[in-house]
Amino acid sequence: MQAWEIREPQTLKIGEDQPATVRTVSVSIVGGQVDVVTHGDAAGATLEIHELRGRPLQVTWDGNTLKVTHLKAEGENIWETLKRLGSSAAQDRARLSIAVPEGVTAKINTVSAQVLASGLTRPAKINTVSGGVTLDHITDSVDVNTVSGTVELHGLVGALKANGVSGNITVHRSRVDPVKLNTVSGDITLDLLSAKTSISSTAVSGDVLVRVPDSDGFDVQLSSLSGAAIVDGQRIGNPGTRGGGRLSEGNPTLKIKASSVSGDVVVMRATQAVEQ
Repeated sequence: MQAWEIREPQTLKIGEDQPATVRTVSVSIVGGQVDVVTHGDAAGATLEIHELRGRPLQVTWDGNTLKVTHLKAEGENIWETLKRLGSSAAQDRARLSIAVPEGVTAKINTVSAQVLASGLTRPAKINTVSGGVTLDHITDSVDVNTVSGTVELHGLVGALKANGVSGNITVHRSRVDPVKLNTVSGDITLDLLSAKTSISSTAVSGDVLVRVPDSDGFDVQLSSLSGAAIVDGQRIGNPGTRGGGRLSEGNPTLKIKASSVSGDVVVMRATQAVEQ
């Protein structure tokens, strides 16, 4: 086990002189920015610390996992630790860039720090209270939990689960299956390249919009207490009453179950869309 206590900006080369490969990167910080990107090397990682305030940053490397932390979960779930801390540790701030092999599993926890991860071919799990999350071209499962941070996802391939309270969740040009999204007041927007997927989405006051290519068959269940439920421009249910219903056609490769209490729920199938 190697360990470092970092007190000022610097660069660390991890695993350069060892046959071991970095397989997991785990980051737990308060404020600032975390960027996790891939490089062409098969084994090691490079940790660049651009800014550091507050307590020293703890870094460990055990031959398998690179861990970078400003906070710890002592006998409790890291998600509960993040929510409990809130702004109480606001003086702790770090801006990090970590270059890793593409086959790394990423586990990132922040209070307010922004998160960017790109190019990974293994699962990514992100927990944040108010930090924004941007994930790009990850080809494995993605799991995101946030309170007020916005979630922007681009070019994903794999399973997707995201939970938010007031932050919007937006998925761009992705092939994700299955999909499970939940928000309270945030809007949910899904723009998919493949209609071969199963989508479950719930919101309280946020709107839900799903755009997919046309498909051979579909099974769509929509509901909204006071908003509109619409499929391909056609409203389901009667105005002034609970909107929603179920539409099925052919072999249902596309399955959608979406609901909102007061927001609109809209599904648009684009006949001109071509899978790429």
